[in-house]
Amino acid sequence: MDKVLVTINYYVREKYWCSIRQLCDEELRKGQDPVLVFWKAFGIFKEGNTTEALRELTRVQDRREITLAAAIALIHYHERCRNVDQEAIDTLTLEIDNREEMASDKDLYVAATFLYHINQFKRAGVYTQKILDNTAGGNQNSICLKGWIYLSTPKEENQKKSQQFFEAALQAGDGGHTKHLESMLGKAKLFEKLKQYDAALETLNEVSI
Repeated sequence: MDKVLVTINYYVREKYWCSIRQLCDEELRKGQDPVLVFWKAFGIFKEGNTTEALRELTRVQDRREITLAAAIALIHYHERCRNVDQEAIDTLTLEIDNREEMASDKDLYVAATFLYHINQFKRAGVYTQKILDNTAGGNQNSICLKGWIYLSTPKEENQKKSQQFFEAALQAGDGGHTKHLESMLGKAKLFEKLKQYDAALETLNEVSI
């Protein structure tokens, strides 16, 4: 599953919207997973079909794995409809605080990743930090996401800070002996931004081995 989510994140960053939907459909044929439905809806939304995205996500919005993330995404989609359903937005907005309190770390991670992808970096950072606080340092995915959030800010000094999170995520799994693909892709992107192309290529080669 982690590899599928890495691929989804890559497709989002590269704006391969149709590929997100195709990948999620392929994986969902193996078994229903609300997280995959969530990302499928996001792909559909980015393709320009907001109504279908709302319909797809609404059917799983109460699943515990994504209850907070779904509310945030549904508000985002509703706000971008041609005919805005303000009542639906108001209802979901009123539920956010309660869903935040009840959210599992998995739900917080999906919500934070979604917010990162729609450039709401500050709010994404708040949820990511909450996971880190909940888990006494966090897991590889949440540490890595914090790195991507820093990397996506406009200031180069903040972008450079991302490396410490990517390195920490790589060390967090199996004493550093297990590749964490999302962190390695983050390191490669950082090197690319810093115009350290040889280092970027070397890191990408490690990913493909």
